[in-house]
Amino acid sequence: MATPRFFVLTIVLISTFAFTSVAQGQTHVRLSGVVVDPSGAAVSGVNVGVKLRCKCSDCPDPNTCECCPGQISTTTDEEGRFSVSVVPGTYTVSARNKEITVNVSPGANNSVRITVE
Repeated sequence: MATPRFFVLTIVLISTFAFTSVAQGQTHVRLSGVVVDPSGAAVSGVNVGVKLRCKCSDCPDPNTCECCPGQISTTTDEEGRFSVSVVPGTYTVSARNKEITVNVSPGANNSVRITVE
């Protein structure tokens, strides 16, 4: 006869594998871009923030919503480029004094150009 400890261990293992399978099932896509100055020259070393726009209907403030993921931060390289891996959705991309909205989807050209002062 199986012990209660065996049943608990079995339930924990099944739950762990089920959660892992769901988490791995999300499709990630690449969101890339370039940051330039008003003359079109690449700007290196700029902090870029990428935040999924909150879709919760009951969020009083999307910036503090607990059901939405936090911001991804990266820095432009010497050619002003940046790239992050995200799940499909609508994102706010910010760099210095500029903020743009971009829809990211699999198979699309998920690239942005941000002009900063």
